[in-house]
Amino acid sequence: MLRVAAVGCYSIDHPGDEVELTAAAASLRALSPGMEITVFSHNPREVSKVPGVRAVSRWNPFAVLYTLLRSDIVLSCGGDALQDTERIGSLLNHHLTILTAMLFNKPVVCYAQGVGPLKSLWRRRLVRFVGDRIDLITVRSQASKDNLLKMGVERPPIVVTANPVFAVNPGQFDKELGPSLMEQIRAEASQQEQQEQKEEGKIFISIPKKNAEEEEGEAEGEGKPLLGVVLQELEGPCEYKHAIASAADRLVREGWEVLLLPFQYPEDLQVCQEVSWIMQEPSLQYREKPSLEQLFSLFGEVNLLLGMRLPALIMASVMRKPCIGIAVNDKITKFLKAIEQPKAVSLEDLDADNLYERIMSTHKEENEITSHLDQVLIQLRQQSWESAGLTLSFFYSRYPHRRCDTSRSAGWGERKSSRTANGSGGRFS
Repeated sequence: MLRVAAVGCYSIDHPGDEVELTAAAASLRALSPGMEITVFSHNPREVSKVPGVRAVSRWNPFAVLYTLLRSDIVLSCGGDALQDTERIGSLLNHHLTILTAMLFNKPVVCYAQGVGPLKSLWRRRLVRFVGDRIDLITVRSQASKDNLLKMGVERPPIVVTANPVFAVNPGQFDKELGPSLMEQIRAEASQQEQQEQKEEGKIFISIPKKNAEEEEGEAEGEGKPLLGVVLQELEGPCEYKHAIASAADRLVREGWEVLLLPFQYPEDLQVCQEVSWIMQEPSLQYREKPSLEQLFSLFGEVNLLLGMRLPALIMASVMRKPCIGIAVNDKITKFLKAIEQPKAVSLEDLDADNLYERIMSTHKEENEITSHLDQVLIQLRQQSWESAGLTLSFFYSRYPHRRCDTSRSAGWGERKSSRTANGSGGRFS
């Protein structure tokens, strides 16, 4: 049994962390069944719910030292650990843990990590000092490799792979879940609209009961194109909310449906509600905390996604959906360019007319974009699996006798992770 310690910034406070950790764990365990993966986290109770994973507090030195001592290999992972946005305390904790593993003579691999931007001089020097002592580095983009080279990391091999999320197979999700969720969302929207009309004192007229065919067509949204919208609250002026609401109104009047989805729950609920209030036309909203499977299934139902959160754009791309990104940061722009999706819209250029035109032009090219995306995803999936393959190949090349090592009995961690994986409730396993 292979024991792996994962040093990252995983807390699964939002779906981005959760889907990345879940996909990485599933890839590693698919290539090495029975692997025990222990994650250092500041929210170990929640992280332990991820299938095939156990967790300890990253701030508990005794738990960290014990886990490092009994581990076979240590992974530095996560998309935000090596960026200026990460808090100083977390960054120092991350690198101190990696250095401690090296003192224990543990092989250390950087697993499909995102690196940069790092504008702070001392952060760059810290990454260079630690990075030059890591055994193998795999990064999720060419930009991350370039950042490491610019910082002077030269000793270990640096291999460009892909985000672990691209290893997810869309075919593993229940095909009935997406339509079922959309039917539920439409029914709730209809009930809310009737309630609002009743409160306004409007008189209801008895309407003849529809036949089964009409009800089925209505349940499916009558074949209307569906725009998924993932928003986030930004500091400062809220002109972007009015621009999105105005473009959405125009789409609804032309026969579209607009689904406002709180990707990061509950933070995104308020901004979704505000855009809904600004809109003059009815919209669809999902007001509950969605699971990963529900998010993937809902992304599978939209015709295209308008998103302000990078993890949502990644997940929608995995589901073969055209994406229009609102570039709240450079990562969104670079990601869409890398997978050859339509160019992101900058906040400065965001207005209702431009956004509407971008949505309509993307919708007209939906089939072409999806067909091209299929080709891009083939390569990204291969690269994503390569992260796990290279990690295990490196370890077994250094310790060839461990290939057939089954002498150690399963410990508490493996038994717990096995139970979790068997009862994953639809997550990736």
